[in-house]
Amino acid sequence: MNYSFLVPMILLFELSPLFNLYCCIKIDKEKDIKIAILLHAHITKLSVRVLGFDNYNEGLSSFGYIPLRRWTNVIITLNNKEIVIYINGIFDNSVSLKSKVVEKAGDLTVGKNMNYSGFNGYLDELYFYNRSLSISEIKSFSLPSVTGIYDTDYVYVGNYKCNYNTAINSNICKKNYRLCTLNDLYNGGAIHYARINGILMEKSNLWTLDISETSFEKDEKRIALCCKTYEE
Repeated sequence: MNYSFLVPMILLFELSPLFNLYCCIKIDKEKDIKIAILLHAHITKLSVRVLGFDNYNEGLSSFGYIPLRRWTNVIITLNNKEIVIYINGIFDNSVSLKSKVVEKAGDLTVGKNMNYSGFNGYLDELYFYNRSLSISEIKSFSLPSVTGIYDTDYVYVGNYKCNYNTAINSNICKKNYRLCTLNDLYNGGAIHYARINGILMEKSNLWTLDISETSFEKDEKRIALCCKTYEE
């Protein structure tokens, strides 16, 4: 399929990998790959690459892992300033672009080509938009019945790798949010979000507001999740 777009661009799809894999979606022309959305081999993190002005290659990887054998909603937005990744309607990562993004045109390929191995899994509900989408529109594509995340505003990652003092004392959580408590994690659903969006790899890598100061090493680094307080 031949495809052409102008920025801003939105790419939206449902992804369910069966095994660790490499290639997913590409827009290319002849031998030059203009846009590539890949899954890192062995770790299933998303990698988004864009070929900009003067063939300047830029991109980013997702912080979260894409779970195997489970549907995950992925949205990637691209404009002249940045690339943003959303997983299940929740912000995952972004990068500011150094090079100007120009109009792209070429063949749209899903899966294997001469440069990359094939995609072993399922891809569904693939959409392209040549306009910006609002945050509410982006969140609307996430299906709570599939993800189990009914409030995409409830929790987000404040810091992916920080010590205890940073998690407790810094302003990593925005207004009306605070460092999650154990109750937030297990009764409020924050732990489910962290697992479904590939943030949580083991139980011991999260800071909580009510953690005992004797239960961790002095220089230990963990993830700080911010939970909504629902205060007026």
